[in-house]
Amino acid sequence: MSAYAGGELELFREARAWKAYFKSRLAPFISGDVLEVGCGLGANTSLFADVPVRSWTCLEPDPALLAQARTALVGSDGRHSFLEGTLAGTEHGRRYDCILYLDVLEHIEDDATEAARAAALLNSGGTLCILAPAHKALFSPFDAAIGHF
Repeated sequence: MSAYAGGELELFREARAWKAYFKSRLAPFISGDVLEVGCGLGANTSLFADVPVRSWTCLEPDPALLAQARTALVGSDGRHSFLEGTLAGTEHGRRYDCILYLDVLEHIEDDATEAARAAALLNSGGTLCILAPAHKALFSPFDAAIGHF
C-alpha cells in the first residue's frame, strides 16, 4: 500500500476549537469497544482519551502514520490496539459498540459499501459515527490534492 499523500494531518491536529466542538457532539455516542477507521497520527484518538471505553482499536492503512499513532498512544492507558490496513482488507473477527470515521470516509471512493461493511461489524444497538465534509459544492482543488472523492 502506498503512503498517504496528504500532509494536512499535522495542520488539522492544531484545530483545537473545531476538535472540541466535534468531541462534544460525538462523545455521548462513544462507548464500549471502539474501532476508529483511519486513525492517522492518533490525534483524534487522543482527543477522546477521557471518554470511558472498554477498548479502542486504531485501524490505519498507512504504516508510517500507524507507527506515529502507536508511539503517541502506547502506554497511555493500555486500552489501545493497532491494526494496519483497511476495513475491506482486514479480517477483524470481532464486533464493536462504536465505529468512527473522523474525516476519513471522504477518502474512500465507494463510501456506501464502506459504511455498510462497518455497520455489519456493529453489535446490536451499536453506533456508526461519521464526520465528513457536508456539501459537494465545497469540494476544492485542496480536496482533490489530499485524495478526497
